[in-house]
Amino acid sequence: MENVAHSLLGLALARTGLDRRDALVAPTLVLAANLPDIDTIGAVFGGKTWYLIHHRGLTHGALGIALQIPLFALLVHVVARWAGRRARLGPLLAASALGLISHPLLDALNTYGVRPFIPFDWTWYYGDVAFILDPWLWLLFGAAACLGGNVERGPRRARHGDAAWLPFGLLAASILFAMGPTRGAPRAAAIVWAVGAAIVAALRVRGLGGAKVAGLALGLSALYLAGLCAASRVALHRGLAEARGAEMQPTESSSSPQPMIPWRFDVVAGDRSALRRIRVDLLAGTTRATNTIVRNLDDPVLRRPEIVETPEYEAWRRFARHPYAAADAEGRLVLGDARYEMRPVLTFCSFRFAMPER
Repeated sequence: MENVAHSLLGLALARTGLDRRDALVAPTLVLAANLPDIDTIGAVFGGKTWYLIHHRGLTHGALGIALQIPLFALLVHVVARWAGRRARLGPLLAASALGLISHPLLDALNTYGVRPFIPFDWTWYYGDVAFILDPWLWLLFGAAACLGGNVERGPRRARHGDAAWLPFGLLAASILFAMGPTRGAPRAAAIVWAVGAAIVAALRVRGLGGAKVAGLALGLSALYLAGLCAASRVALHRGLAEARGAEMQPTESSSSPQPMIPWRFDVVAGDRSALRRIRVDLLAGTTRATNTIVRNLDDPVLRRPEIVETPEYEAWRRFARHPYAAADAEGRLVLGDARYEMRPVLTFCSFRFAMPER
């Protein structure tokens, strides 16, 4: 998931009452919930190829998480003592553990995947439950964070805490209203989200909430994700049935909900020769193929040294879940991944080469 969701979940967990144990628990949880993504710094020097090979790698695996938990807790403790603040190592260790463990659990929900057993096993595992940016999780995690802990301080609490949520809510609502039409989401979905955010804001202004409310919101988040998981499995079953009806015998598949539209899924089904994208709308009860692309994985071009001996080719083969090779409109070779784009165009995970002479 993206870092807004990670940060909101970290703060929401702190607001369930954990932040009462030490003043540094909340910032420690938020920072720890984002810490595994420190591996993205390598992309500054290694570029896209480094990012695709190493992101969600060592810092996201079980061994990496286990090592980061005590190291980060100790770091926060030392910095706090250096700054003259009292801090207890026990609560910081618990906050570090909870935040760091939450990160790969969230990441495991989408089609990007995680590699939990790295460096012993570099296999990707995919949840196929949630889109990488899920506004409904923002709303639920945000409600837990906003209505938890510090609401209980009553009407005399500092007003700057309320003001801090306003720009986030306005920015999130703006993103949703702008993103909706481009993704085919009904405008009503963004309106429902905005109404929900307004209700949360009104409850906070009235001083209502507390640790139990934060726990309830997190419980609703878990129920939402459980429902998404079930819906995704139904969509995958229907998508594969459509593919088989089109005389394809799929050997691989994936399912991903559309952002803001948790009832509409894109299923990718593929065999050795082709990949097919199928849009499944569970509310409308419709299933239709939207695109098909020939994979060309046996093309002799993909055995040419000027292709296979490049770091771009290695990154593509190690990252792509539904790989294909195709010529773009200008006759260049594009190595792509049908999870994100089923046209031969340049994306964050595809590579373009001059077409070798045959």
